[in-house]
Amino acid sequence: MTRQKTREEIIRLCEMASLDMGTFYKADFINYRGRTRQKELYTEIIAEWLLNHFEVFDKIKTVERSKSYRVDSHDGVIKNTTNRKEEITAKQLFNSKKSYAGFGTIIDYQIPLKNPGGKNNDGLGKIDLLSVNKNKECVFLLELKKEDSKETLLRCALEAYTYLKIVSKEKLFTDFKDKGIRESFTLKASPLVYENGVQYEEYKDNSRNFLHKLMIRMDCIPFFLKEKVYFDVINL
Repeated sequence: MTRQKTREEIIRLCEMASLDMGTFYKADFINYRGRTRQKELYTEIIAEWLLNHFEVFDKIKTVERSKSYRVDSHDGVIKNTTNRKEEITAKQLFNSKKSYAGFGTIIDYQIPLKNPGGKNNDGLGKIDLLSVNKNKECVFLLELKKEDSKETLLRCALEAYTYLKIVSKEKLFTDFKDKGIRESFTLKASPLVYENGVQYEEYKDNSRNFLHKLMIRMDCIPFFLKEKVYFDVINL
């Protein structure tokens, strides 16, 4: 971004991007930092617009996957051929088998959303982590970011929520029913980012009222990994 945008310009970007809500979170302006010429935070304007037009999320259609959401080859093995921090951390969390106070136990990673041979696969990625908290009777789709990620918390939350809208809850629960998931459990989506990272600082910033309100509306509250300690997680 080479110059400050106006509030009106950000709103126009929201309107254009909302024509395809499945890819809204990918738009460059979602990661804009700083303020407009009127000294408003870009992400606050976007969050406010989404709150006022929350029905646009209904445009995101569930993609019915013909194959299982489970991948037989997911054994948690970390190959020395990868340097992808997010993938390594995801497998470490999966391998730990620990139960965290917030999101419970990781039961799988890199869950595919695409429907093989389907027509609505454009832009579809994978759910980084899937966990279940049996005490809370809740299943979480976790959007994991590496510790030095510069993505805005808004983008992280929107990506997680988009995947929540795309995934078939009924099929997901059926495919993982042997993990103790019951039909009555709730399905939620949350960012899983690092304590003291940029997303953590944004979450602690009390001036970001619309961001906090939007996350509450989406029921998309983040969890935070403690820096340099993969398995010690806090939930603010």
